[in-house]
Amino acid sequence: MFGDIQELLVIFVVALLVVGPKRLPQFARQLGKIVGELKRALMEARVEIDREIASEARRQEVLAKRTAEEAGQETPAVDQAAGAPPKGQVPGQAAEDLRTEHKDANG
Repeated sequence: MFGDIQELLVIFVVALLVVGPKRLPQFARQLGKIVGELKRALMEARVEIDREIASEARRQEVLAKRTAEEAGQETPAVDQAAGAPPKGQVPGQAAEDLRTEHKDANG
């Protein structure tokens, strides 16, 4: 922990020297906004990827059911490793859970 404080102190001193004491608060606000927007964009990308994975899992499941029905076999079990949602969970619910956790963590 002591190393973290030293690193932050060095960053603060360098920022103070580069930006100056008058513009440092404005610079910090702008940097905070940029970091917030970046986090938001990354979260949206993560949610979109989760949706695509769930959608692809549903396509795979439908294709497997159709193939099995055409062959006259029983419907194969859904493979959890293929990205299908756990039993009892609606596809896309994991993405919604992530958004809820993100809102709870960030206020």
